[in-house]
Amino acid sequence: MFLCCCCCCPSCCPSKCCQKPDNEQYTKCELFWPSIVLILALLLLIVASVIGITRASDIQSTFTAVGCSIAITTDDLLNGNKSTVGTYFMGMSNLIGGLNNLNANLGTVGSEIDKITYSNTSSKLRLAYD
Repeated sequence: MFLCCCCCCPSCCPSKCCQKPDNEQYTKCELFWPSIVLILALLLLIVASVIGITRASDIQSTFTAVGCSIAITTDDLLNGNKSTVGTYFMGMSNLIGGLNNLNANLGTVGSEIDKITYSNTSSKLRLAYD
């Protein structure tokens, strides 16, 4: 598109990428195709505008649908997605609680392992001194 602009208006081309010397004329092809590309781009914008204007009455319902979808997604993310058959996703709140519970249980297991290690060491020391 930038090249097209350069060819359509050579004096405003910042890089002078397709600017010809002052004594050389542009061919009909060099003038014709950039114009066609710009006209097609304009038609595409007009079609998109017409489609947008004809669906302007749907904007309120679209905003409502998007708002509901965001609310449902946020609720599912936090609280989980539950059905009558089972749970698809337990939710971030339950997941965080489960991970905290696992962390506490692993801490307890770690301290019990430390007690076993120390008690075995102390019994071995007692045997060595007795």
